[in-house]
Amino acid sequence: VPLNGHHASAGELYHMGRKIANIYRREDGTYQCRFTIDGRRYAVYGKTVAECREKEAQKREEIEAGAYQRKTDLTLREYCDRWLSGKDGTVKDATYRSYSTQLVRIGKHRIADVRLKDLRPQHVPDLIRDMSADVSPGTVNLTLVALRSVLRTAVQEDLISKSPADGIKALRAPKTSSETSPHRALTKEETRAFLQAADARGDAYRYLYRLMLHTGLRLGEAIALEDRDVVGDQIHVSRTITRSGGSHIIGDGPKSDAGDRIIPLDSEALRAIEAAREYRTAIGASTSRIFCSRTGGL
Repeated sequence: VPLNGHHASAGELYHMGRKIANIYRREDGTYQCRFTIDGRRYAVYGKTVAECREKEAQKREEIEAGAYQRKTDLTLREYCDRWLSGKDGTVKDATYRSYSTQLVRIGKHRIADVRLKDLRPQHVPDLIRDMSADVSPGTVNLTLVALRSVLRTAVQEDLISKSPADGIKALRAPKTSSETSPHRALTKEETRAFLQAADARGDAYRYLYRLMLHTGLRLGEAIALEDRDVVGDQIHVSRTITRSGGSHIIGDGPKSDAGDRIIPLDSEALRAIEAAREYRTAIGASTSRIFCSRTGGL
């Protein structure tokens, strides 16, 4: 955006007609303040210019008191902790929890004890190889994504010249049978038999299956439904539940903007929701989610 005939994106920020020295607005809308002390460059980040100035003053005090530790002297584990702390409140809760889970995995590996400035390209394949012995390729790839984000920030902060994760390819997961075989929808007879079998064994999710059949909801969307999402003969799909490692994460939104939608309910779908609520009451589950397991959980 041109300000006073100049583009802030070019590296200078103007405020009220005056240039604010050493403050830069980043592409994500946050601000960076760069300054030099005794020939060494430093940088702080904030959501506002005022926050940057406050952090700059604090860091200057720490440096003068000899209490400041340069980030390049930090281990990867220490830098990951600081990086994650900086993400708090700036990303969706589900994204933050996912990052946290992946960084815990990194913290268990010897790469975490390497100083940031001593990281080399070979450290990343070592991490991938060792993780592959215990977890799935998909989990390894999630951890690699988190590591790339951390190291990309380190490059942006001029703490390292290049990310050692650059050029490291994600693992190729073996294709499942559902990916290699043609998909076929259930016939009416097969659907009827499936629901009868679920009823016969008292499946806790037998009403969930019926709602999905009548609405086309994804599994994660249906499980995430709460009482407040049902208004009259409609449901508002506004979140989903995903798996991250061994835990479930309730997201702040659907998989895409198009996933946030209103779906009309027919009589069968409404009966399924009511039956699910009766089941929830019968087992004494203390949750606002419509569908739950026998223990009231997921």
